[in-house]
Amino acid sequence: MATSTRIFSFGLGKSPSRSLVKGLARATNGRFVFIPPNANVDVYVGEQLQKALQPCITNVRVKWNLGVPVQSAPTQSPPVYVNDRLIVYALIDDKTASFDHNSSVELETEFDHCSLGVAKVDHIPTVSNNETLARLAAKALIL
Repeated sequence: MATSTRIFSFGLGKSPSRSLVKGLARATNGRFVFIPPNANVDVYVGEQLQKALQPCITNVRVKWNLGVPVQSAPTQSPPVYVNDRLIVYALIDDKTASFDHNSSVELETEFDHCSLGVAKVDHIPTVSNNETLARLAAKALIL
């Protein structure tokens, strides 16, 4: 069903079933949105309709060319629509690995390996040690 049908689900009111609304959309490569009580439903329906009327890419994968083994989080990318932001974390076990200045990250289709874009990684940004990124990556792995 997910190959030919996309379901765009809505969670309405104070306590919709979050797992049902999210799960239905994820299983069918659709989108979900939660509408708070007393909110203007038209805005949310319009945004969902815009996504429903456009094609999406469902087989995107990130190819990490970093010179060290990498685990991606999430392991399976969500469908990508026009003007979407795709956040993928690179988890590296080896804390002693040196940075390779020829590193790059490539977006490609999963099955035919068609390149969608390449970004050169020329430096590693300074990150505080409060484990926020580790928590976000762990959440991406779980969901």
